[in-house]
Amino acid sequence: MQNDIEILQLFPTSLCSINLPEMVSDFWEKQVQNENFYTEGDNPHWQTERTILENNLEMKEFFLVVVKDCLDQLGYVDQKFKITTSWLTATESKTSPLYHNHMNSWYSCVYYFQDSCSDIIFKNWNKRDILVIPTKVSVFNMYEWNISPQKNQFIMFPSNLYHKISENTSNVTRHSLAFNIMPSGKVGHADSMMDYGE
Repeated sequence: MQNDIEILQLFPTSLCSINLPEMVSDFWEKQVQNENFYTEGDNPHWQTERTILENNLEMKEFFLVVVKDCLDQLGYVDQKFKITTSWLTATESKTSPLYHNHMNSWYSCVYYFQDSCSDIIFKNWNKRDILVIPTKVSVFNMYEWNISPQKNQFIMFPSNLYHKISENTSNVTRHSLAFNIMPSGKVGHADSMMDYGE
């Protein structure tokens, strides 16, 4: 009887993941040494100015191709888009930033160019009213999911998805490249049409 059961992933949250060539991590490992990082208040999550890819146009063009490939896989084959903000992150040893999402963005992307990275934890705030704790954990029943990124891994996810970095348990500062994208041109239809421009 169990062999006849089919689980439908109704309205899933789709993430795209791809491993990039070593030359990309080589570039950012060198670049991170030349950047100024800042933080606000006592936040342990440091970052550069949010125009890092505008200052590295070859890398920007490379990531535009990577994002296009991901969007194609998700079914947005003809959709134009643009990178809106981009920055390098720095998380100090023994610290962990809070949950957050990226407002005013369509998809968010993160690229890991170091060997030692903390997990990225995604959280679904849309919990059901009745809490039944599953005995068998899977993506079908969890409200929180960890990904342990590897060096050279690129992840793209919907910007409204809440996420955080797990505690940096290493003795080195954890770095990554992050950026947001928005659609460009006209999207939607009828009274829900919006022109985001080029």
